[in-house]
Amino acid sequence: MRVTDADGCSGTGTVTVEVLPLPIADAGVDKELTCRDSVQTLGGNNTPQSGHRYEWKEISGTVVSGTGRLLEVTTAGMYELLVVNSQTGCMKTDTARVTLNANLITDAEITSKDPTCFNDRDGAIVIETVIGGTSPYTYTINNQTGQQLQGLSPGSYDVEIEDANGCRYTAQIILNNPEQLTLDVGPDLTLSYGDTLVVVPVTNMSPPYTNLEWLEGDTICTGCINLVLDIILNCRIYTG
Repeated sequence: MRVTDADGCSGTGTVTVEVLPLPIADAGVDKELTCRDSVQTLGGNNTPQSGHRYEWKEISGTVVSGTGRLLEVTTAGMYELLVVNSQTGCMKTDTARVTLNANLITDAEITSKDPTCFNDRDGAIVIETVIGGTSPYTYTINNQTGQQLQGLSPGSYDVEIEDANGCRYTAQIILNNPEQLTLDVGPDLTLSYGDTLVVVPVTNMSPPYTNLEWLEGDTICTGCINLVLDIILNCRIYTG
């Protein structure tokens, strides 16, 4: 540096300026919150471990609780890390974004088949379609893995669907038990030769019957609703 006065006299001098380096601030990579990863840790390995002060804040200006190199977050937002050199006062910032995966399973198409007859074990539950979420999905019916379950008896069944992010959808499916069939053809009777008797079956099943047989040894009448007897017979009735 040179200085000259009004008489033309001059002098020189030197000064040394030292530029202090900025600290490294590493907020880490962007993260995503999911059902499985409901807590994410921000911060990278490049941030110095000692001799510095750390301060985290959400980009809107809200200071969050965290004065270390790493920060655990449970809400989405843009997070800023401030690193200050404790000796020089030099500072540097870095940011990382945390997003929320809100693609949840909202519904599922589940078909069911009730058992055919009273206390039968031929019911079924099939998970047809999943609405929402992220594939692949894992299906469970009453703690048994699979998209369908066959050979079921009447009762209540729990269905659970879990997507790739650990988000779960649950439903309860009830398989109804059909009404138990009752049948009454009256008391046992003895007929004399030449007598005529009309046997009328009484059942809680409404006609038309799918199968109705009167039996005495060999089948004597198939598809008959009422049986007219003019001889002495021991009769049985079967329905199905």
